[in-house]
Amino acid sequence: MKSVFVFGVLTLLSAVTGSNAFAFPEMIRHGYVNCTTCHVSQTGGGVLTEYGRELSKEVLSAWKSSSDSSKEHLFAYGWVTPPSWLRMGGDVRTIYVFQDDQYASQGRFILMQADLEAAATRGKFTALASLGYQNPKNSLTLQDHLISRRHYLSYQLTDNYSVRGGRFLPAFGINTPDHISATRQPLGFGQGLESYNLEGSYIGDKTNIFITGILGRPDAMALDREKGAAVQGAYAIYDKTKLGLSSFYGKNRRGTRTLVGPYGLISFSDNLVLLTELDFQFRSPVGQESIAGAVNSQKLSYELRQGFWGFVTQDWSRQDFKNERTTAQAYGVGLQVFPRPHFEFNLSWQRQKLKAFSEEFFDYAWLMSHFYF
Repeated sequence: MKSVFVFGVLTLLSAVTGSNAFAFPEMIRHGYVNCTTCHVSQTGGGVLTEYGRELSKEVLSAWKSSSDSSKEHLFAYGWVTPPSWLRMGGDVRTIYVFQDDQYASQGRFILMQADLEAAATRGKFTALASLGYQNPKNSLTLQDHLISRRHYLSYQLTDNYSVRGGRFLPAFGINTPDHISATRQPLGFGQGLESYNLEGSYIGDKTNIFITGILGRPDAMALDREKGAAVQGAYAIYDKTKLGLSSFYGKNRRGTRTLVGPYGLISFSDNLVLLTELDFQFRSPVGQESIAGAVNSQKLSYELRQGFWGFVTQDWSRQDFKNERTTAQAYGVGLQVFPRPHFEFNLSWQRQKLKAFSEEFFDYAWLMSHFYF
């Protein structure tokens, strides 16, 4: 359709802007089964460790300096050197979205994120906080534009056990930056949906276990966010394959919700990785009959050459098994590029169908760009 051509031209022109702050689960192909290898956060994403920055240069980037003294992968390119107890990072993400359906063909540019983040460590304690810019619909003051998406205090009990409390996303499924996938934003685990939690975790060489008490948003009661608990466990059956199971229970004024399902990070070779997740959802709205449904998301990625990843995606969801019109599905292709340290671009195109609105598939495409400090 004409949307593919128009989108291609417009997104290439917009590629000079920046954007992605989360984990890159495809690192499983190198045997990195634990997020803490590269990130301060136990569940991945956000501030990088020194080793994580080295990997972003040596393993992810297509082109890099050949000098051993190069500082191109360091925070702010090494122009600012934080003390040893302080790790810093930051992300600017933008996206250009184009949609072509039976009603209209239109494009939109969005500033998704502009954050700074810091993690201070003293002994076994780590305090992490982010501060960023948002663009709310109704804003009267500068404070309305400021947001701290993540802030928490963690304590390392032993080499394997830790606890933390604060605001972050509960551990559930695959922590992927693809927020629109059926298993992230639609289930309540996407960016901007962070809650206040208390979490205990065990991170071993092959086994990960997370138990999270979810406190909702006591600072914003009007949002009516769910309170409850989540439990996630995973095991690396091979050096480059990890299988897990997640469960979640939440309750708010509208009713209760239970989620449970398996996921897998499977490396078929040094270049081919599958991320797959299937979740069953059981809802009990107040005053209504219980509703059962399921969601599924898969992404198969192939590294064409270092720094260039081609991928295919498939998403399917049915919010109510008894109602066919709650079915949504999508399939697509894309290219993810890490040209140099600090940069990432993701060009994707999908065919989508939402039975609640139409029986016809429509085009949905985007260019996501990311610059991290």
